[in-house]
Amino acid sequence: MKMDFQWKWIGAACVLALFAGTDAGAQEASVFIGNTNPVTDALGRNFPGSWSSPSSECARVEIRKAGPGGLIVAPDSETGEGSPLNELVRVSRIGMNVEPPDEHLGKFMEEFTDRPALAGTTNFVRVFDRSDPAAAIYYADTAPFQDVPSDQWDFTPYLYVEFGALKLVSTGAPDVDSDGDGIPDAMEGDMGLDAGNPDTDGDGYDDWFEAHYDDYLLAGEPDRPLEVQITAPADLAADPHIVSWWTIPVPGMTYWLDYRSPWVDGVEYTNIWSGTFTDTYLEIDVEDWVQTDDPKGFFRVRIPYSRP
Repeated sequence: MKMDFQWKWIGAACVLALFAGTDAGAQEASVFIGNTNPVTDALGRNFPGSWSSPSSECARVEIRKAGPGGLIVAPDSETGEGSPLNELVRVSRIGMNVEPPDEHLGKFMEEFTDRPALAGTTNFVRVFDRSDPAAAIYYADTAPFQDVPSDQWDFTPYLYVEFGALKLVSTGAPDVDSDGDGIPDAMEGDMGLDAGNPDTDGDGYDDWFEAHYDDYLLAGEPDRPLEVQITAPADLAADPHIVSWWTIPVPGMTYWLDYRSPWVDGVEYTNIWSGTFTDTYLEIDVEDWVQTDDPKGFFRVRIPYSRP
């Protein structure tokens, strides 16, 4: 009997040790929550971030609990504070745990070292375009999400989330673009632009284009327009026939030169030349595209670009 008791006691001790080890491992389990696609503004610019320390220029990130049924309530229209139904779990920032130079890529990665604390909860992530929610113009939320079952933790060290469309803090609804220039009204107001005029300064470049290249162009003040000059010889059958224009101060900009005959109604412009140059002045010989017996026609210069 004594021997049986000892064996039973040793067996029980082994079982207890096994369970104790499992609990300890669970307590040490961690998970990273972050986004793979960058969060950007209407101009396609990544939200600002910092890796080393919080900054007043960083976009604020909040991890919150979803309400009953995955309920997500819009932030307060004046303070930007979240609803009591969406308890705040963690405050983070764009650039968190994203090492240089990638901290400016509109991403974050927040670590939770006590993974069991997330188990059984439904959460979502909210990002503001500024560090202070009360000063923010836009925010975006992810869909509600839950952690994977604990038996998959070893194989799932990351939980990736994606932000939805930007919304106005003031209304909780998407912004509008009244003039169709690609910049929403609230952003234009913040930039000092006219939300009812796609070309606020009237220089021929729309506000989105100038704001996108704001290192070289001024969205609120006229820049040099693309004015085509045509040089033709006194003898119309002679050479050269030159189309020239001053370029804009954006390095590596691509230009398209189009031509249209004046003799056929309804004929569209045809692209006859394209190139990428940093020169301040371009001259293109267009002899091959005009009629030597009566060299007339229409030329135009375009800058191709696409909005996000």
